[in-house]
Amino acid sequence: MRRFLTPKVFALCIAAWMSVALFIWARDLVLVGAEARGLGRIEILTTIQSMVLWGLFSPFILVAAQWLEFERGRKLRALAIHAVLAIALSAFDVLCDMFISLFTHFEDSPFKKMFYSEVFINTFSYAAVAGIGYALVYQWRLNASRESSLLLQQELAQARLDSLARTLQPHFLFNALNSVAALVRLEENKRALTAVVSLSDLLRIVLKTRGEARVPLSEELDVAGRYLAVEQLRFEDRLLVQLDIEPGTEALPVPALVLQPLIENAIRHGVEQSGRGRVILGARIEAEWLKLCVKVECLGECPDSRVNGLGIGLDVTRRRLAYMYGDDRFALDLFVGPGNSAVSLKIPREEASVRAVHDNHRR
Repeated sequence: MRRFLTPKVFALCIAAWMSVALFIWARDLVLVGAEARGLGRIEILTTIQSMVLWGLFSPFILVAAQWLEFERGRKLRALAIHAVLAIALSAFDVLCDMFISLFTHFEDSPFKKMFYSEVFINTFSYAAVAGIGYALVYQWRLNASRESSLLLQQELAQARLDSLARTLQPHFLFNALNSVAALVRLEENKRALTAVVSLSDLLRIVLKTRGEARVPLSEELDVAGRYLAVEQLRFEDRLLVQLDIEPGTEALPVPALVLQPLIENAIRHGVEQSGRGRVILGARIEAEWLKLCVKVECLGECPDSRVNGLGIGLDVTRRRLAYMYGDDRFALDLFVGPGNSAVSLKIPREEASVRAVHDNHRR
């Protein structure tokens, strides 16, 4: 009712019916000429009166179409009610014409004769307006259904993304705690304490993201740097870190915690196998893409590299990227060769709209 019983709708209905009257007058003028019966003064005034009345009736007919749905098991009931309403409205229209005629003297026929002569056209007019009403109502509901469907799809995708992120974070923390445990077993208490402090800083940063799907690359590099700091306590000078970040990429958004599994993979296939290595973090802009690369160079003896699958970290990362960008809007490639290996990630370059990074993680 709020959609149909408004001044704007009443005005539009009157304008629509007046356009019908203009069409009828134009037709008579073209086919018959100025002497056509429908172009007489009284006939024109009677037509205007009738069009204005139907313009006032139409919003209520639209409301009836909104209420009386043609659902399964209710079609006959809706048709019967519409038929009663059409006849009642036709009678009311005749009564209005007779009342107005008391002042204008345009009509002097009895009610029965006028009702009989106008019931067909009035019923047809009612059906036409009701049909328009049903078309509008079902169009609105179709649009609402589409919007609800899109919203549900977005919520489902976000739920899946959150689930994958929850899968990744415990894996991430498990590996970091293993590094601390290794220091404890070696009785490196001072370094273990430093590692615990670094890990607490790392946890503070991860929790500060509040489940955000994207963060600035600078923040992701901060997380990666603290993770590498924990790993460096385990490997000491056997793990070197090098940054190769193109200026202007730091503010670009990237998936949260996307670098950690890439770094973990690099350490597992490089430093752990050779005993000594260098991890290089790179970021480049290539046209409409942002390319991230985590490369490891073996600085010790490099055994024959064999990779069976992507591992849980990269597998979860691939699924996260598929949900965020679509299967054909990213590329995640793993390269393993003698002496070095690399993981390359290419994602669409987006505007820097995510929150800025603040240097208050230790507060």
